[in-house]
Amino acid sequence: MAWAQPFWLIDGHNLLHTIGELRRLMSNDMVLAQECLLSRLAAVQGSTWCFFDGGPDGQAHSRHHDQSVVQVYAGASCADNAIIAWLQRYPQRRPATVITADRDLRLRARAQAAKVLDPIAFWRRHVPRNGASVDEPIVDQHRPLAEHEVEEWLRYFEADD
Repeated sequence: MAWAQPFWLIDGHNLLHTIGELRRLMSNDMVLAQECLLSRLAAVQGSTWCFFDGGPDGQAHSRHHDQSVVQVYAGASCADNAIIAWLQRYPQRRPATVITADRDLRLRARAQAAKVLDPIAFWRRHVPRNGASVDEPIVDQHRPLAEHEVEEWLRYFEADD
């Protein structure tokens, strides 16, 4: 059974670290950065589940941020495992798309018949900016990487065609 609205399963910390404006907030106040992320996700079409590692007092729990966004803390587990558990628990909820840059999670999600999307691509295509149309994310410019760093990243994120 295909649902009319998509299900977005977001690797929350991965997205926070990827989008510059959120990363800057996170460096000062993690709770504020998460709330900002969840508020922005409220404007995304579909049902959005945002997964985070850990949680208050290390306990797994979830809460509705609004009608379309659910915030999930994985507790003693990690967000990646919680996302895969969701896909296994709700195989009828499709289309489901996992938002992450994590290569291992991308492979595991595909094995559960989920689509995957890079966080920046998701942000550009689906997250309205300031209540208006979707604009480019603010992504910080980084220093040039050393050759050994490039090789390490290429090995870690090698293409999973």
